[in-house]
Amino acid sequence: MTKKKRIKGKKDSPVSQPKAQKSIPSLKQFLAPQTRSEIQSPRDNWLGWVGFAGILILAFMLNFHTLTDSDIFWHLKTGEIIFQTQEVPQQDIYSFTVAGNEWIDAQWIFQLMIYLCYRAWGYAGMILAGAFLSLLIWLLILGPNFSSSRYFSIILVGLISLIPVSIRLKLRPELLTFLFMSLEFLLIILFHKGKKYPLYLLPILLLLWLNSEGLWPIYFFLLGAFFAEEIIYFSLPSLRKWLKRSSVVPIYNSVLRLGIVLLISLPMALLNPYGFRGAIFPLILLRKIAHPESAAKNLIEEFQSPFSMLLPLEMSAYIILMVLSALIFLILIFRKRIYLANLFIWCTFLYLSLTAVRNVALFGIVSAVLMLKMMRENSFSELFPFPRMINLARFRWLGGVLILCIMFWLAWDISTNRFFIRNHSMVKFGFRIGALPTEYPIRAGAFLKKIFESEKRTKPLKIFADAASAGYLIWLGYPEWKIYFDPRLEVYGEEFLSRFVSAMQQIPVFEQESKRYQFDAVVIGQLIFHPYVIYHLYNHPEWAMVYLDGTNVIFLRKTAELMPLVQKYQIDFSSGFSSQIPEGIGKEWLKDELKNLSAILLAIGQAGFALPNLEEWLKLAPDSQGANYYLGWALHQLGRYQEAKFYLENTLKIDPEAIPAQLQLAQIYARTGEVNRSVEMLNQLLEKHPGEITACINLAQIYEMLLKSPQAKAQWLRCFQIYQSDPIKYEPARIEITNALQRLR
Repeated sequence: MTKKKRIKGKKDSPVSQPKAQKSIPSLKQFLAPQTRSEIQSPRDNWLGWVGFAGILILAFMLNFHTLTDSDIFWHLKTGEIIFQTQEVPQQDIYSFTVAGNEWIDAQWIFQLMIYLCYRAWGYAGMILAGAFLSLLIWLLILGPNFSSSRYFSIILVGLISLIPVSIRLKLRPELLTFLFMSLEFLLIILFHKGKKYPLYLLPILLLLWLNSEGLWPIYFFLLGAFFAEEIIYFSLPSLRKWLKRSSVVPIYNSVLRLGIVLLISLPMALLNPYGFRGAIFPLILLRKIAHPESAAKNLIEEFQSPFSMLLPLEMSAYIILMVLSALIFLILIFRKRIYLANLFIWCTFLYLSLTAVRNVALFGIVSAVLMLKMMRENSFSELFPFPRMINLARFRWLGGVLILCIMFWLAWDISTNRFFIRNHSMVKFGFRIGALPTEYPIRAGAFLKKIFESEKRTKPLKIFADAASAGYLIWLGYPEWKIYFDPRLEVYGEEFLSRFVSAMQQIPVFEQESKRYQFDAVVIGQLIFHPYVIYHLYNHPEWAMVYLDGTNVIFLRKTAELMPLVQKYQIDFSSGFSSQIPEGIGKEWLKDELKNLSAILLAIGQAGFALPNLEEWLKLAPDSQGANYYLGWALHQLGRYQEAKFYLENTLKIDPEAIPAQLQLAQIYARTGEVNRSVEMLNQLLEKHPGEITACINLAQIYEMLLKSPQAKAQWLRCFQIYQSDPIKYEPARIEITNALQRLR
């Protein structure tokens, strides 16, 4: 016993301590005292918490604005119907074209949620709900990984990822996918830390997700990736020296528990109002959209490439996010710390973001979560490829202050609406207005409500409307009104979408659909994009324009039933015309209102009524290319050629390549005797743009009417060749070209 005690005492005695002190320190131990990267100071704590709060405030502010999504109002109407009937719709009820078609409404929980917010607090409640969800998403992303000792990297990653995500921070079902993704990551991270209960909350999360938004298969992808990582780690011990495992749970227990949760989750996908059809619906929709000839993929902006759609600020942040996250993965791979699941998830969402701009937000959230997770699990020295660079950590407070300045600038930019104007959202910060009359057909809808409120119709009014206006019309008028088409592609299908787009662009297709369905009314928004249809209806004997503002135009069919309304409300420009401009909408919104209204007045030949609006627009924006061009066009229509020439030449000073201004100016030169100058300008235009059919027609008219040149027939034949290259695109020019060729035959 004495000997044993003596040995034990020797082991614990102070004599052994100097030997331990003489051991050679590791690189990590050697560098840590120099960089002090993990040592907190009061300044670090202050900067860390202010930066953390700043990201949350920015996330809230980016979604704290007037409603903007074109789908939000049919979602709101559906939520009202679910609340009243206590049933989820099974068939289409909103259209007169595909009524009765199967409708798999995968967003019904979101719809019910926003309706309850609206029922309690109106549009303000909806806006606050969206802003709060945005804040909660970033709290779930940053919170689990936040440490004031690493505040600089955390708020840097948070800010860089928030900016590209901001393009999708709108009140729409996708917002719940962002929330559920973040929550799933959090539950898995907590499980990896040794907590048991979070893993068993995942099936409940799936149940909410699959009834809230169609991207719920992401749940299985994320859970499956982490399960596969554990399987590989368990079954291939030889790879463990390369793999970095986040979990503290024993590998066998981890595989077993993740497998059980996956098995429980699979049948739960059937727990939706549509059973098996609802479970496989996202895959069916994905297959249709992913097809190379998909109409939705080719026509809808959110399915286009981010490199053609993102604006400079969002694009810069997206590229920095890609580079920064890729760099972290490469450094860890170099150090034999491969996070297999993280890498697979990141690569998948990177690829998805490169194929469609709508997926950039998903990539931003995934990158933020994974980068912060890996930064938390690896020391500062392990993440830096060059040890001496670690000394830069002592200056992190300077970077923190700089980021706070950027955040303050962004907050100011958002609160003054400049951020939204710059990215063309055209929404207003705050909730006082709710929905802007320049964003939705609020005024046009109120007009329709007023003129039909005394009508006792035995059948719903059939309205042909553009996709952006249809959702609000459903909210305002269903079941008294039904529409031709709205953005629910799952109901209408690809073929119908193509037909709708053709009807908005090609008069023969519109006429075909009009005869087939016998529309009672046509409501068109986004006026400057649909001038041909508006011009056609304005001059058609069966239709009457009864309403026009800077957002929408309404036509009624001259049927026996509607004729009394036509006689009462048809716009007669010979008796005067005025359109009520919304008060207090702001300078930028007023410019859009004046531009859209004037463009349609010019398209239907009412330059006199457009002129006062254009003069007001020019006062608001004297250097605007659009204001100068439209004013020159109006003066041209009124025969005031010298004044028109001045504004059109101003337009070309601002943008020398502006084709419409060149066409207008060439016509004025021809009318004022400068024929050679006109011919030269049109020839130059056709050299640069051989498919510009209007320039070709104008040049042919000059050869035929003014110069009496034998070149006229050859020029008209050239125009006919351009028409034949794309008959659908150039359909409006067909009659004029064929008539000219017959005339010269």
